[in-house]
Amino acid sequence: MKKISFMIILSLLFSCKKEEYKYPKIGKEPATDVYHGYKIQDSFRNLENLEDPKVIKWLKDQENYTKGFLEKIPNRSHLIEKQKSYDAKEKFKISYVNITNNGKCFFIKQMPDEDKGNLYYRSDYKSNDILLFKSDSYKKDNVINYIKPDWEGNQIAIGLASPNEEISEIIVIDVKSRKITSKVTMNAAPSMLNGINWLPDNSGIIYQYLPSYKINDKTYLQNTRSTLYRINGDAKVLLSKANNPELNINEEDFPFVHFRNRHDSYIFGTISGVTSYHDTYIAKSAEINSKNLNWKLLFKKEEKISKFLLDGEELIYLTSKNASNFKICKVNISNPDFDNPITIISEKKDKVITNFELTSEGFFYTTIKNGIEVALNKYENNIDKAIKLPMVSGRISIISPEKDSENLYISLSGWTSPEQYFLYDSSSDSFKNMNLSSSDLHKDFENIAVEEIEVKSHDGSLVPLSLIYNKNLKIKGDNYTLLTGYGSYGISLSPYFSSSLLTWVTEGGVLAVAHVRGGGEKGESWYREGHKTKKQNTWKDAIACAEFLIDKGYTTKGKLGMIGSSAAGILIGRSITARPDLFKVAIANVPSMNLIRSEIQSNGPNSIKEFGTVKDSIEFKALLAMDSYHNIKQDVSYPATLITAGMKDSRVVAWDPAKFAAALQEANKSDNPILFQVDFEIGHSVMQNKEKRYSKHADFFSFAFWQMGHPDYQPE
Repeated sequence: MKKISFMIILSLLFSCKKEEYKYPKIGKEPATDVYHGYKIQDSFRNLENLEDPKVIKWLKDQENYTKGFLEKIPNRSHLIEKQKSYDAKEKFKISYVNITNNGKCFFIKQMPDEDKGNLYYRSDYKSNDILLFKSDSYKKDNVINYIKPDWEGNQIAIGLASPNEEISEIIVIDVKSRKITSKVTMNAAPSMLNGINWLPDNSGIIYQYLPSYKINDKTYLQNTRSTLYRINGDAKVLLSKANNPELNINEEDFPFVHFRNRHDSYIFGTISGVTSYHDTYIAKSAEINSKNLNWKLLFKKEEKISKFLLDGEELIYLTSKNASNFKICKVNISNPDFDNPITIISEKKDKVITNFELTSEGFFYTTIKNGIEVALNKYENNIDKAIKLPMVSGRISIISPEKDSENLYISLSGWTSPEQYFLYDSSSDSFKNMNLSSSDLHKDFENIAVEEIEVKSHDGSLVPLSLIYNKNLKIKGDNYTLLTGYGSYGISLSPYFSSSLLTWVTEGGVLAVAHVRGGGEKGESWYREGHKTKKQNTWKDAIACAEFLIDKGYTTKGKLGMIGSSAAGILIGRSITARPDLFKVAIANVPSMNLIRSEIQSNGPNSIKEFGTVKDSIEFKALLAMDSYHNIKQDVSYPATLITAGMKDSRVVAWDPAKFAAALQEANKSDNPILFQVDFEIGHSVMQNKEKRYSKHADFFSFAFWQMGHPDYQPE
């Protein structure tokens, strides 16, 4: 009897502890799909109906339930105040910098006491800032999410959106009078879809028109049209599936028409999407005024061209064809022979060529090593000269307003250094600071160390790993550590400055950035090794980095977490479902978790290009392998997990992370909480609102510190 009583007591104790988290419940309406002979049961298919009142109630209940926990964590408010103090020391934030050939500079400037930025300009880089347009002067709650001045800087097109959304209304204002001259459209997303291009004579703009801009509409982001709008009010379609059936444009493709330079004899039509390479067509610039453009194929996506410029009759381009680390070549545009081009800059052995610009002062290009070490070179008279940069940096951007411009503008930033803009003077080989950055943050971050190393993955590949931590921190095996990464679309997670992100480090945490396969840090082959059927390398690289951090004594399993957004949901979700024992915490922000259902989402057909389709038997198996939702196993001890969703998200629709959250709450047998945060006001993590940004990071970091056992973050 005593033994039985003891077992009953133990059972009750375990039961009480397990029931500490009483998650909101919703009934299941399972569905079974058959893919190439495989039966797949989807237990929470009903959550895909975001118009079902029961689903909406459950989402709101989850948000309130999660909020109840997060707001009770001690020192969460301290993290918010710390971020505010950093922003105050920056004095102002600059974004969307545009510079014209005559030196006029346009940008969005946000002061510490402002919740959103306003449009300013300078007549040249040395002059004073002039307020040109206030965000809410047109509509009260608007934010500016895109700007594009004309070639002379006399007019500027502005994208205006509701807070935390991407769908824009485009207006045009006259710079001199500061008055609105045109209201172009409500149906645009220039910040997301190819931007805006001015006609050579500044008489109109070319932009991407969305027939449907409601994110729950299945046709959202489909059948977009490259549209010419003339300032006098006339409009016509230049390139679209309906207009150009001979080009075999798919519904999900984004046909985009653009001038590379206003003096070019040609105009270009690009059939783009989420991939790095596109089919590109050419027409005579003079045909812009004709009824239809006579499009002729210039090159196919198989040429792997990521950027091109026209210099007279020479097409200069950046390509990874037969050069994983890219090379710069040229062909004659009248009779292009892409199989036998002239090579200008050969492929580098250990660096990736990332960009190039042509100015009247010479030819410039940039490189990056392991995704973190940048360089700028000038190539002239067959001499390749390295240019010493004005500051230590891990991210570089270069731009010349036009190919005959004598000016080269450069932006530089790093893990601990805010973005700064410079004008390069070729004659003196010197940089002039444009004073578009104002920060007193150097003292706050002067004790932060950055360590760049490489980690051997499961197959011997060396994965770059960036470690960011306080110099005074003792690497003794029990540091609070967050591992992040991305690994999709060939995007490099190069060093960037975020005072909100560095709050984790200044509070005593270690930030580890894994440059996993699927990104572009080590060239085209690095991307392809984490693409579609090789996607498993993405999370296996992350797991290898996690094991390294533990083995080398940076942290322990009890103090190691993962954090990431969007497609990083694959990296996070599959890491914790494959190796739940490695991690104490997982934070997945608007994550992609249900990959075998991704192609039915709003931007799903485009996602096929990156991840694959269930219609192909081999790609289906790869999608199932990368599907975190379907890799959850019952009665497994999973890490403490915080999952977020935005109800206005068009890229990862809210039901995707919702299904993962519901399944994980049900399957988890550990005492770790599985919390699901649903914001009904935001899209795909678009947070122009500073308060939301502060709160979001405070939620993430306080949750991690709480679960990792930090004494200052333990609720009573």
